[in-house]
Amino acid sequence: MTDKLPPNLLQLFQPRPPLRYLPPSDFAPEKRTNCHVDGLAGFISVLKDEPAPYHPTESWLERKDREKLEKREAAVKLVTEDVKDCM
Repeated sequence: MTDKLPPNLLQLFQPRPPLRYLPPSDFAPEKRTNCHVDGLAGFISVLKDEPAPYHPTESWLERKDREKLEKREAAVKLVTEDVKDCM
């Protein structure tokens, strides 16, 4: 079917040249040295001795309320202190 196409369209269906070989940039799997990964059993004694301190983070609702309050305080400060400076 494609042999009936004109030469300019046949060029589009020609195979491309093969890709150039590049050696792998990583080490071979048998030559790799990875860290040894242990389970949690080694840390159980440490965890039993002293509980980890709890530091709660700010939720997005609390952050939104805090930013709103800071804006309100900045506006009040701007009105009160800047008026005193002008007089």
